[in-house]
Amino acid sequence: MLEIKNLSVSYGMIEAVKNVNITINDNEICSLIGANGAGKTTIMHTISGLLSPTSGEILLDGENLLKMSSEEIVKRGIIQVPEGRRIFQKMSVNENILLGAYQRKNIEDEEYDYIYSLFPILKERSKQLAGTLSGGEQQMLAMARALVGKPKIMLLDEPSMGLAPLLVKNIFDIIKTINEKGTTIFLVEQNANMALAIASHAYVMETGKIALEGTGKELAESEKVQKLYLGG
Repeated sequence: MLEIKNLSVSYGMIEAVKNVNITINDNEICSLIGANGAGKTTIMHTISGLLSPTSGEILLDGENLLKMSSEEIVKRGIIQVPEGRRIFQKMSVNENILLGAYQRKNIEDEEYDYIYSLFPILKERSKQLAGTLSGGEQQMLAMARALVGKPKIMLLDEPSMGLAPLLVKNIFDIIKTINEKGTTIFLVEQNANMALAIASHAYVMETGKIALEGTGKELAESEKVQKLYLGG
């Protein structure tokens, strides 16, 4: 579905991403793990059209995304849930979710029912200001806002950041459910244990380059990955 080919991205003289190749297949969870500063978020922002690469291609079903604006990329069905959630704190929960549907003309009630079935706490707090939610609830809201846009591919950037272990498990269970309902997931995550446990395919990034790739199970069993990322 999504192919990243020979992608390089620079910030001035600093090359943050160096000749990266990643393939994300339809209906899979693809995880990208690595240390902070490895270049993971840079790849996410480049897919979303927020950054321009120095070289390479990003293809969605063979169509080059690098020629499109961020708005056009969203219309094609690629929607990012950013690191840090980036919700609108002075708007209600319901208003935040509605903003995720700004490019759509008609939304069936069943779609809202589905979203609130995934995040029942948000239904309870639909009129509450988003800034008063807990960190875990804000992460759920950011995901709900993306879902109402009806993504083909959801880009999740560090969804577990700053959350308690029990909430992390809850978020990852929801990610699996979203994927099982037909949404492809590209997951950038420092929590390697959780990211590899749910990934059908995964990549390890080090200092701007892809160091390893394989199934989630293969990388979880890799001696190098265990030593560097899993505390083995």
